[in-house]
Amino acid sequence: MLYAVSKKELDCEQKRSLKDLLLKDNSWYHYFQKYKDTLRHEVLETISNILSCGSTLRGFSCYDCPNPKCTHSKKVAFTCHNRFCSKCGKKATENWISKQIHLLPSCDWQHITFTMPRELWRFFKENWILLGWLLPVAASILLRLASHKGVLPGMFAALHSFG
Repeated sequence: MLYAVSKKELDCEQKRSLKDLLLKDNSWYHYFQKYKDTLRHEVLETISNILSCGSTLRGFSCYDCPNPKCTHSKKVAFTCHNRFCSKCGKKATENWISKQIHLLPSCDWQHITFTMPRELWRFFKENWILLGWLLPVAASILLRLASHKGVLPGMFAALHSFG
């Protein structure tokens, strides 16, 4: 299928969020209808948080103008604070990085990414508790390789379970 994108669409600076993607053409609704019997509770809770983020469904604060002659007030909707939310997760990640950066020594470093073959995705989806073993296994591989060179590396690891 070909999809034509206009130059105007390409130049658009408006960023799309995960919430936008889930709502576009009722994508989440259709996906949910097809897979609702296999979706874990945590997935449903996360999607619910993302879809309600920034709406008054989550609650809100109301701010009134201090001038007694003014009737202006503004509602500010609460956000979901979910790490998978495009809006909230970005803030949480930036806060986490700023708290962790002081732990890193001032030296050269190398970013290494371990990826999982597509053939294992279903296995880990059905046995998601095993994801906790991935970082120690990856670390042991790096330690073993480094020991052959007489090096003891420092490691800082983060698991990205999607995306």
